[in-house]
Amino acid sequence: FIGDGDGRVSFRCVPSVVNEEYTYQITFADFDGPPQTFDVIPSGGVCAGTVGVTGGGAFDVALVISSGADSRTVLLATGLGFHNGGASWTPAAEKP
Repeated sequence: FIGDGDGRVSFRCVPSVVNEEYTYQITFADFDGPPQTFDVIPSGGVCAGTVGVTGGGAFDVALVISSGADSRTVLLATGLGFHNGGASWTPAAEKP
């Protein structure tokens, strides 16, 4: 994650499943409002992009992978915050 100070966030992640049958969305959720969700189109097995988010709190970030009626939400990070041109977050731990 990289923040530019104007509410724009660049991100990059590698989902375990990349296939044309699936759709991908990244969601930023904080306590100041509703979750902000953006469509992501993977390229070369990587989900990446730059989006504009509002709110100044710490975000929980998740990737939603969907295929038809099935979907899976994968938590990527908690406490994503921006300060002094940098970003900090806690990587999500994978459940056993």
